Amino acid sequence: MTPERSTKPPDSRACTGVSTPFILVVASSLAELQGHAKYEMCADDRAAAASPFVRKTPQGEPFAVVCVGVGQVNAALNTYQAIQSLHPSLVVGIGTCGALQDDLRVGDLLIAGSVIQYEVDLRRFGLKRGELPGAGGVPSGALATDFPTWSWDAGERLFTSCTLGTADRFLVANDRRDAEYLQDELGLAAVDMESYAMVAAARKASVPVAILRTVSDTSRGARPRSYPAFLAESSERMFRGIMALIAR
Repeated sequence: MTPERSTKPPDSRACTGVSTPFILVVASSLAELQGHAKYEMCADDRAAAASPFVRKTPQGEPFAVVCVGVGQVNAALNTYQAIQSLHPSLVVGIGTCGALQDDLRVGDLLIAGSVIQYEVDLRRFGLKRGELPGAGGVPSGALATDFPTWSWDAGERLFTSCTLGTADRFLVANDRRDAEYLQDELGLAAVDMESYAMVAAARKASVPVAILRTVSDTSRGARPRSYPAFLAESSERMFRGIMALIAR
């Protein structure tokens, strides 16, 4: 099934009296968002009413960061609520993910080209894995992001146009190896617990969306020695990627 894309042109917001794009960055935890602290505070009263963390890019464009919680229900509801409050021109979802591809290492950055709910299975009803009937009865499955590829630091191990799988389940390495369909059938590069919900919320609001994730554990079970240190460094790297996307 061909992934669906948003087609609505971006709105704009103001930070310092000049019409500029307004970016919303969402993640499941504040630890994943901590990289925003490197950027200057932005005085935008409208945004500050909905988010206590409003910064501006080196080019002066405002962005807000919002923690939407863990899991698909939290992420969908809170991302959509933040969109309705802030009226962003772009939503960027960030966080960590568990690798399925054997060539992915801890710290690799993945830009999603599409996302799918990998545990949805209604094949007995004639649907493909990951497909659900919508409110109108039309099946929907994978959702496409609006920015499947971009680049910034030549030194980064960056994988673009990836397919990420989402479910309300934390998969350890053994679980991933036992579920061969994740790669063989769905072609997943990695899994997480929020990306599909973030994209679905942005699609519902007709706002462009991008997803950027950092590999926190590999298909063989390798993990960072210090997870807090890993999160701090990864968040800074992801925000550098966001700045590059905004500057395109």
